[in-house]
Amino acid sequence: MKKLAVILSVAVTLQACDQKPEDIQVSDLHTLCDHLDAMERLLDVALTIPEPPNSEGQNQDVWNHRRLLQRKYIEIRESAGSRFDVERIKECPSWPVVSGRINSAEGITD
Repeated sequence: MKKLAVILSVAVTLQACDQKPEDIQVSDLHTLCDHLDAMERLLDVALTIPEPPNSEGQNQDVWNHRRLLQRKYIEIRESAGSRFDVERIKECPSWPVVSGRINSAEGITD
C-alpha cells in the first residue's frame, strides 16, 4: 500500500512539472504550501519577461503572457488568503526563496 502511495505521488509530481505555470488550477492546490509553490513557478517565468513593452520592438504577445501570469498569481494569492491563515506561510519550505522573488517582482505581485 505504501508503494502505491509513493508511485502515485511521483506520478502527480512529474505531471505537475510538465504543466505550464499559467495552466495551474487553483482547485488542484490543497495546502498553503501548494499555493506558495505555484506562486513560485509563476514568478520564475514572469521575472524573465521585461516590463512593459518598449520601443525596441518587444513582442506584444510576450507582454500579454506576462499579464496572464500576473492574473494567475493574483488568483492563487487570493485563494490562499481566503482558505488559509497566511501568517503560517513562513513555515513552508519554499518561503525564503519565494519571499525574495516577491520583493523583486514589483508590478507582478501588486
